[in-house]
Amino acid sequence: MNNQDIFNLVKQYLRIDFKEDDLMLSSLILFAEEYLENAIGYKVTYEKELEKLAVTLLVSHFYDNRGIISDRIVYQVPRSIESILRQLEYSAGEEDE
Repeated sequence: MNNQDIFNLVKQYLRIDFKEDDLMLSSLILFAEEYLENAIGYKVTYEKELEKLAVTLLVSHFYDNRGIISDRIVYQVPRSIESILRQLEYSAGEEDE
């Protein structure tokens, strides 16, 4: 899967049909990939569906909570994303063995 494919997947998941946020979405995808590497030491290759889901959900979380002011606490990623991160972390450990 190339960069354009993941970009299109994320944009479709978020149901965005305009171009005004394309640059922000591209940046958020890079941020999500970096987040995975920093948080659990996992380098995204997009070979697994779980990687695509993790990046898509992280971008969705970052995009939905991009405002400075919010009516809820948003500094934590949702538990569903945490669960996926753990699965990726453990699967990465198995590949290293």
